[in-house]
Amino acid sequence: MATATLPAKSVSGQGGAPQPEVATAFRSQTQPTIKRPGVALSTVVGAAPTPLADTQIPPTTLLRCIYLEVACVTAGNAAAVAFNPDAPLNALSTINFHDAQGTSIVGSFDSFVLSMAQKWFGFTNNSDPTQSAVYSVTAGVGGGLGGSFTIVYRIPVEVVSRTGVGAQINTDTQSPLVMSLAVNSTGAIYSVAPTAAGTVTVIISFGGYWNQSGNTMSFPTPTAVGSLNYINFTTYPGLSGTQQFQLNNIGLGNQVLNILFINRLTAGARSDTAFPNPLQVAYRGNVLGSWSELLWKHLMSEAYDYGSPLSDAGIGTNAPTATTGAPGLNLGVYNLWFNADFTFDPGNTLFYGMLNTAVGDSIELTGSWAAGSTLTELINFLAVNGPVSAIQGH
Repeated sequence: MATATLPAKSVSGQGGAPQPEVATAFRSQTQPTIKRPGVALSTVVGAAPTPLADTQIPPTTLLRCIYLEVACVTAGNAAAVAFNPDAPLNALSTINFHDAQGTSIVGSFDSFVLSMAQKWFGFTNNSDPTQSAVYSVTAGVGGGLGGSFTIVYRIPVEVVSRTGVGAQINTDTQSPLVMSLAVNSTGAIYSVAPTAAGTVTVIISFGGYWNQSGNTMSFPTPTAVGSLNYINFTTYPGLSGTQQFQLNNIGLGNQVLNILFINRLTAGARSDTAFPNPLQVAYRGNVLGSWSELLWKHLMSEAYDYGSPLSDAGIGTNAPTATTGAPGLNLGVYNLWFNADFTFDPGNTLFYGMLNTAVGDSIELTGSWAAGSTLTELINFLAVNGPVSAIQGH
């Protein structure tokens, strides 16, 4: 039976221990924890984005996620405050979880993009940050608090808690992982700003694992320890009319879990009407699908259990048909998921359904944009340490 003292080689499925025993040993010898150092990073919302001090991730033995508690508090407001379409989810202009050398693991993008990854990539239940019990946004005068908001963002590190795949050994104080953040500008968050700028406070908490094996000399490690879960992005500006182009070579050579598209008009507003109808996606010359907007939205609604209203209610002004408080789809946002092979729910995966890629593979889009647009591609891929078979089937 595998124990906590197994070397990483065996624990990752490359040694002699049977893989199901390794997966069981890891979760049977650990308990999830939250480390909250209590450091508050604060700044007043300004005319330009304001960087916050970089935060080095403290040792947590195993790092499974990072939480960002973001609160903006205004006082004495007398203006009819209104939020921009992506606000307040775009409260942070920069989120960049990176290694000591500056290589982005999650990022670098704004917090609206992170919110879409948080919502659609299947790492937790009730993953839409606007559906959290603690999410709040105060528009109008709001008793003097107009312009205030509270959001909790979650940065994924671990992919599945069942085996801990993706959780990072985090004991290195010489080359620590780093979180870089910046608060967005007044003009990005508000279309009508509060009388006095609010103060934004960010508190970072770190999800980890406690070693309950009783062995103080070593700790259990996840399957294929050292595997990294990346979320990176790129943009494709100047799209208008019929287009056929290859996506940039981001993450290719690894296992793709999600590819999400955000379509924006040239002026910046998210748009469904300008998005291709249909859009064809081909991989290695094989058509994965040619989806109309109607069918794509239906498939997302079917997979994620979202009803008809847009969930942009309460997110700025991008909610023309929304019912406040109802979870649903986002305007101009479309996801392709490859992590629903265990049950029908995206995120419930045994890693059999991942899009296996090689360096130089082509992912090609074909469609017609009805108006000038910029397309954001948000890609979630898993760089597996060792053979992919080590993480499959558990």
